[in-house]
Amino acid sequence: GAQQAVTQDIFRGFNCTILAYGQTGAGKTFTMGTASDTNNEELDGIIPRACADLFAQIDARCDGNAQVELSYLEIYNEEIRDLMGKDNNASTSTDLKIRETLNGEVYVSGLSSRPVS
Repeated sequence: GAQQAVTQDIFRGFNCTILAYGQTGAGKTFTMGTASDTNNEELDGIIPRACADLFAQIDARCDGNAQVELSYLEIYNEEIRDLMGKDNNASTSTDLKIRETLNGEVYVSGLSSRPVS
């Protein structure tokens, strides 16, 4: 599935993004898996499946020296929200800007990231 493709690209050295795009009510939250309140893996969305696959591959391939950082953002009505930021209600930050490096890499300046394991 898509989660395995993401993991394969990570191990090839790429930064990866999981993106859902669509109109309100189209099922983006369900598909991404951030609305699941059950322990039923069949109902897991892309994010929990990608994380499970990533950490399974890290256990299988790495010698314990792997480091994973996670950022989580939402773009809605042309406003960027840092969903893991210091502000608990994930308010829109004017400090968040989409940028591109000279190499063509796209990133969000001011976006928080946290190490995960």
